Amino acid sequence: MKRFVILTLITAGIIVFGVVFGVSQRYFSSPSFFKEIIIFLAFSNILLYSFSKQKANEAPTDFIKIYLGSTVLKILFFGAFIFTVMRMDMPGASGNTALFLISYFVFTILEITILFLEINSQNSPNRRQKDL
Repeated sequence: MKRFVILTLITAGIIVFGVVFGVSQRYFSSPSFFKEIIIFLAFSNILLYSFSKQKANEAPTDFIKIYLGSTVLKILFFGAFIFTVMRMDMPGASGNTALFLISYFVFTILEITILFLEINSQNSPNRRQKDL
């Protein structure tokens, strides 16, 4: 869990650096809610990961159901969040939405990669025994 939190914070830092660098080089203007978006996504990612991990440890056979359920919740809550951000700043909606979508995909890739590696590491001793 600590490794995932650290990787999430590093990922958030990289995204913040990318936004600050892009703005300083005048590639794009600063999204008005960029700090809030990054904090929301990082915090949500950590919470959903810990929830999925805890439930998967309780019922390993139901992992796919648990992950799909958390994905549905993620889509609903994240949709409500970005809709609220868009309504609060209509002129800056495209920049905020672009940052949100890019960050969402980056954090989702991180989550899936870590879960995949953990599942494979748990299954690897069984595979070695069957291969012998």
